[in-house]
Amino acid sequence: MLSLNVKDGEYITIGDEVVVQAFRYGTQTQVLVDAPREMTILRGKLHERSGDARPDSVITGERRKPKCASDLRHSAKRLEKLAAYQARKDDARAAIGEIAAMLDSLGETPESEWLRERLERIAPVVE
Repeated sequence: MLSLNVKDGEYITIGDEVVVQAFRYGTQTQVLVDAPREMTILRGKLHERSGDARPDSVITGERRKPKCASDLRHSAKRLEKLAAYQARKDDARAAIGEIAAMLDSLGETPESEWLRERLERIAPVVE
């Protein structure tokens, strides 16, 4: 069995006529299949309910083992990086606010208008 990891919105093709696309919504994954009408596509539950056996290639149970110590350390590092990124983002927002306040104190000069325009391109003001 071929195992592929796809990102949200990515798709794979099977032959020339079948396209499979995956979308993630929180904890759910939606699978979209575009195939010719004459091709039968069944959810596994319905396939088994009709009395057919589960294909041998289907993986049962969880593929991933419960989190171990190294997984927890990795998650902690990711959280630290995320917190550092958020702190830098907050600092940048504060600096942009200071620059905007300084521009306001300069008044309506051509230079301050030009700088305000450039600042708006970098960080649009949301009110």
